[in-house]
Amino acid sequence: MKRHILLPLLTYPDATSEIMIANAVMLARHLQATLTVYAVEIAVPDVSNALSSLIIDAARMAREAGALSRRRASMLTQKAVDEANAASVDLRVREIKLEEPFVVDALAEASRAYDLVLLELAGLSRPIVEAVLFGSGRPLVLYPPAPFGGRIDRVAIAWDGSPAAARATHDASVFLEQASKVFLLSVIVRSR
Repeated sequence: MKRHILLPLLTYPDATSEIMIANAVMLARHLQATLTVYAVEIAVPDVSNALSSLIIDAARMAREAGALSRRRASMLTQKAVDEANAASVDLRVREIKLEEPFVVDALAEASRAYDLVLLELAGLSRPIVEAVLFGSGRPLVLYPPAPFGGRIDRVAIAWDGSPAAARATHDASVFLEQASKVFLLSVIVRSR
C-alpha cells in the first residue's frame, strides 16, 4: 500500500521555507509515497473601528496580510509542483482558507487522514506542531530549517515498554525497515 504524506504549507505570519518543500519531496521520493501539500491561506478579519482607523488603518493592514498570505500560498504551491515534477513524485494539492485562530485545529484534524505529517521546526509553528503531535493521532516528523537528503539512515527508539512506545515504534516502521542502523534506548530505574 502506498503511503500518503502531508506537508502543510503555512503562509502567515511566517511562511514554510522552500527548503522544507524540497525536504518533503525528497522524503516522498525515497519512500515512494504520495505527497499532499495543504496550502493554508489566512483570512484576516477586519476588526477596525472609528478610533483605530484614526490611529492605524487596521482594515488596510488586514487586507495586506490576507494578500500576503494568498501570494505565499500560490508561490509555495507552485514550488511544490515544480519540485515534485522534477523528482517524479506523485503530488496532490489542497487549499484551505481559514481565520488565524482556527488553523491549529484544522491542521490537526486534516493530519488524521495521512500516514505521516511533516512540519518544519520554527518558532511560530510551535502551536501547530503541538496540535498535530497531540491532536492528530498520526506520526509527525519535524525537520530543522536546513536541507536534508531524504533518507533517514539512523533511527533511535526510546523504549520504556509502554503502549505509547509500542505505537511510536510501529509508526516509525517505515524508517526502521530502511535504516542501516537502529538504536534502542532504554532506561531502567531501580527503586531502593
